[in-house]
Amino acid sequence: MSLTSLSASYLGLSLQSPIIVGSCPMTLQPESVRQLSLAGAGAIVLPSLFEEQIVRHRHQRGENVSHPESSVEDGSYEQMADHYNGGLLGYLAAITTHKRTADVPIIASLNGRAGGHWLDFAVELQRAGADAIELMLEPDFIEPSLGGERIEQKLVTGVTSVCNQVSIPVSVKLSQYHTNLANLARQLTAAGAAGIVGFAHATTWEISTERIQTSIQWSLTHAGYIHPTIDGMIRLRAGEPAISLAASGGICSAEDVCRTVIAGADVAMVTSEIYRAGPDAVETILTGLRNFLDLHHFDSFAELVNSRPMPMRCFRRSRLDSMTQSQHFEDPIPDVPHHTGDRWGHLS
Repeated sequence: MSLTSLSASYLGLSLQSPIIVGSCPMTLQPESVRQLSLAGAGAIVLPSLFEEQIVRHRHQRGENVSHPESSVEDGSYEQMADHYNGGLLGYLAAITTHKRTADVPIIASLNGRAGGHWLDFAVELQRAGADAIELMLEPDFIEPSLGGERIEQKLVTGVTSVCNQVSIPVSVKLSQYHTNLANLARQLTAAGAAGIVGFAHATTWEISTERIQTSIQWSLTHAGYIHPTIDGMIRLRAGEPAISLAASGGICSAEDVCRTVIAGADVAMVTSEIYRAGPDAVETILTGLRNFLDLHHFDSFAELVNSRPMPMRCFRRSRLDSMTQSQHFEDPIPDVPHHTGDRWGHLS
């Protein structure tokens, strides 16, 4: 068996491997976390706690709630969210339990629309034993009065607020839709963020042609759909070479992990593939990763990280080269055979 070291570093934390289980309800269950840890996962991200839950909790306790925060969803949303993440008290208890039963870093997750007093709950997450906090702040996309610069400033302000209140590292989970990822990476680093996750789960819109309506459907990410993730890693790494980067989105194999690392990631988050294959997915990816490192004569995963190329900065030149220097363009859709056959396999 290969003795190649798979240890990795993320947010200043030492991990047994570069595979992090992304935020999802599965990570709330102690037995699931224990199995994932034994399978070799480097860290666990808990499901998100939502701004609406925390604001309602503060309001019920008579604590200070700002005017923008007061426009939270109704009680039915709170009940569904509590089922998703265990509620505030259950969430804190889960952190304590995981720290006792699983020997991997536990990363808490906060999800909201903007900054405010609700972010003070980060202190409670640290007290419960969280090793880090993953923060996602995204405004409603239907606010046409919010320009890109204001959206980023709200994000940076919220990150600064959390980083000023806790001593554990904070990572920021981004969507794909920011104008200049390289510049935003620098702003987030200056605000105190230790890392960036690219990217949040993309919205899947369901369009009903029968009822003439739209809705959002939450589904697993397509296996191997990592081109947007790779693009984000290259742009983020070019903007801030020193920050910790976690690739997220469509990663389901050792090859996917290696490609995102070469693009600039330090670790890879895997979620949908674990839902498909269970904890064995982690072992399978790590086995493939060891084989890759051995094949290319790397003594450790860290050596692969240190050997990757400098971030590409001249995107325009590379794009033009790829368009003009080849007369053959790859078709990602596999060929469909045009011949047919009978039920015994005889071609016609």
